[in-house]
Amino acid sequence: MHAHFKTELTPLLEPPVLKHLPPSLQLADGSDAVDAWIAALDAASCVHTVRSTDTSQLLGLLILAPLEEPDGTLTIHLGYLFSVGAWGKGYATELIRGLVAWCEDQPTDMWLLGGVEIKNSLSAAVLQKAGFVRSADLSSDDTDMFQRFVRNGRAGDQAPVSRL
Repeated sequence: MHAHFKTELTPLLEPPVLKHLPPSLQLADGSDAVDAWIAALDAASCVHTVRSTDTSQLLGLLILAPLEEPDGTLTIHLGYLFSVGAWGKGYATELIRGLVAWCEDQPTDMWLLGGVEIKNSLSAAVLQKAGFVRSADLSSDDTDMFQRFVRNGRAGDQAPVSRL
């Protein structure tokens, strides 16, 4: 399974795809770079493949890193990446809206957080289309953080002003 996944994933991890990702998700040099990238991602998060329903071709990845807050609220840091060939076709918007819909069916309060490099306005638009709001408190000089709250299965219902 791992060898097949590596074969599928390797062409997806090209410079334009990785350009806007944080340093921890950049591909190192060397013959085992993809193996190390997969292992690091797997150790820190839950990785889901995004595939074409027609061909089962790998289009991208959804990366979720859940963390339970001291008050019991679940915070899920999310990330996603798509092959260059999948850009501009609405897959990212469909993916994030689908994730929000799934979260709305869960009985748990949760924050969804997505970080976007300042220069990546298209990714920011994907999150905003799914109801995420930029958080000035969580953002930095180079990264805009977007958040969406889901309370007991109702998106945005009685959401606190901010995760902080």
